[in-house]
Amino acid sequence: MQKIFKLLGKKQRSADQLAMLNDIGRAITTLIDVDSVLNMIREQVQRILPVDAFMVLLYRPETNMVSFPLVYDNGRNWTEPDRELMPDMKSYEILKTATPLLVNLTEKEVEEASKIPNRTLMGDYSTQYRSLIYAPLIRQDKVIGVVSAISYRFNTYTPQHLELLEGVAIQATIAIENARLFQAQQKELTERKQAEQEILKLNAELEERVEQRTLQLQKANDDLNYEKAHLELYNRRREIIANMTDLLQSSRTTHEASGVISTHLQILFPESDGAVYLMNSSAVMEPAATWGKLESLNVLFTTNECWALRRGKTYHFGNGLLAPACDHLGDQKPARAICIPLSAQNEGLGNLHISWKQDRDSQVMSEELKFIEDIANSLALALGNLRLREKLHILSIREALTGLFNRRYLNETLPREINRAERSKKALSVLMFDIDHFKKFNDTFGHDAGDLVLRKISEVILSNIRESDIACRYGGEEFMIILPGTEIETAERRAEALRNDVSLMKLDHNGQDIGRVTISIGVAAYPQHGATPETLIKTADTAAYQAKKDGRNQVVVGK
Repeated sequence: MQKIFKLLGKKQRSADQLAMLNDIGRAITTLIDVDSVLNMIREQVQRILPVDAFMVLLYRPETNMVSFPLVYDNGRNWTEPDRELMPDMKSYEILKTATPLLVNLTEKEVEEASKIPNRTLMGDYSTQYRSLIYAPLIRQDKVIGVVSAISYRFNTYTPQHLELLEGVAIQATIAIENARLFQAQQKELTERKQAEQEILKLNAELEERVEQRTLQLQKANDDLNYEKAHLELYNRRREIIANMTDLLQSSRTTHEASGVISTHLQILFPESDGAVYLMNSSAVMEPAATWGKLESLNVLFTTNECWALRRGKTYHFGNGLLAPACDHLGDQKPARAICIPLSAQNEGLGNLHISWKQDRDSQVMSEELKFIEDIANSLALALGNLRLREKLHILSIREALTGLFNRRYLNETLPREINRAERSKKALSVLMFDIDHFKKFNDTFGHDAGDLVLRKISEVILSNIRESDIACRYGGEEFMIILPGTEIETAERRAEALRNDVSLMKLDHNGQDIGRVTISIGVAAYPQHGATPETLIKTADTAAYQAKKDGRNQVVVGK
C-alpha cells in the first residue's frame, strides 16, 4: 500500500508541475518587450528551481555568433558582449544537438577548472558553479538559443529539475519570438511614419514651386498621394494585426480564437473569401474560422487534398498560373487563391486559405503574398501557443492512469456545482465508492494487475455517466462521481446499475483470470445531507463504509 501512495504522490506532483508550467506560460506570454520577457523568465525559473545564477544565450547561425541578453549572478542582471560560438563552450554541444544537459561537477573538476585562465562564459565554469542545467530554445526545429540555471552547491539538480527547465524553455521560446516580432513591427511602423513625414515635407517643397512646374508637380503630387494612401492602408493593416495578435494571446479556447480570426481577416481582406482550417485528432482539416460566401470553404478535407499541405509551403494558384487548384475547393474554382500551411514547434496545425472571385494584378498579388505569409506566421504562433496551453490544462486536471478527473479538479468543481444547484433550486447527488479487497489484487497478481482493475473500472464509470456528470479518482482505489440535477432516488438507481456493471466484468491479466471485482458505494445528496463539499463527502464516505461493513458489493444511502 505504501508503494501505491508513493506512486500517487509522484503523479500528483507531475500534475502540479504541469499546472505550474501552464501558469508560467500565461505569465511570460503576456509580455511584449524582450527585456521584460527575459526577466520574467528568470523570475519564474527562480520560483520553481533553486537558482544562484541564470543565463539566456541567443544564437545566430548565419554568423555563428552568440549574444547574452541576460546574465544573472550575485543578485544582479547584466549583458555580455556578442562573441563567436566556439567548441569549448558548453552551449556549443547543446546548440548543435538540440539536447538538454545536466552537469553535476565534482570537487576535482571544480579544482581543475579554476586553474584554466581566460575561461569563457558558459564554456569553462566559474569557480563558484557546482551544478548546472541547460535547455535549448527551439523554434520550428531550429535551436535559437539556450537557457541555463546554475547552483553554487554540489548535486543540486536532478533530471526532474531539467524536465521543468525544458518546459519553461518551450514557453520561453514562444514568448521571445512574440516579443521579437512585436518589436520588429513597432520598428517598421516607426520607419513608415518617418517616411510619411519625409513625403509630406517633400510635398510642401513641391507646392512652393507650383507656378514654375505645374505639370511636373501635378504628376509628383499624384504619386505622393498614391504612396500616402498605400502607407495609410499599410499602417491600418498593421494596427488590425496587432489588435488580432493581442486578442489571440488572451483567448482561452480555440473557439474564442476562431471568432477573433474570422472577424479580423474579413476586415483585412473584404473582397475575398477565406478560411482557417485546424487539424483534428484524425489528421482531418476542419474549418475553424471562415469569412465570405464561398460554400466550398465549409468542408472537411485531408492533407492530400491541399497542395500547400502536401508540399509544406505556400501554394498560389489561379488564372494564368501553371498550378492546379486544390481538390478541397471542389468544383468552385476561384480566379486567384492562396493556401499557406500553419505550423508551430515543428507541429502541423492547419492551413490558411484565401481566394478571390475576380482576377488580380500579378504585382499586387506578389506584395499581398508577403503580407499574408506574415499573418500566417502570427496565426501559427498564437494558435500553437493556445493549443499548448489547452494540452497543459487538460494534463493538469486529468489523472494519467484512468483518464478521470483528479482530486484537484474535484476540489475546484464540487463547490461550484453546489452553488449552481443552490441558484437553480435543483438537486445534486454524489457517489463515493472504492474497490472491495483491492489490496488482494496487488498482493496476489502484482501492481500491474491492480492498475488494470483501476483502468477497467474507469471505463465502466465513463460508460455509465452523462456528459454533465463529473467522474474523479479520489485517491488510491477510491472514486467519486458528481451527478448535477439528480435526485437521491435516481442517484441510488444509477449507483446500483454501476455496481452491477462492475461486478459483471471479466478481467484477464497475462492470461490469468484475476477473479470477480466488486465495489461498495455510498450515496449522498444536496441539500438533504448538507450544503458544503465537506459534509456531502463525509456523508457519502460514511455510507460507503457502512456498505463495506454490511458485506460489500452493495449501495448504501447516507443517513
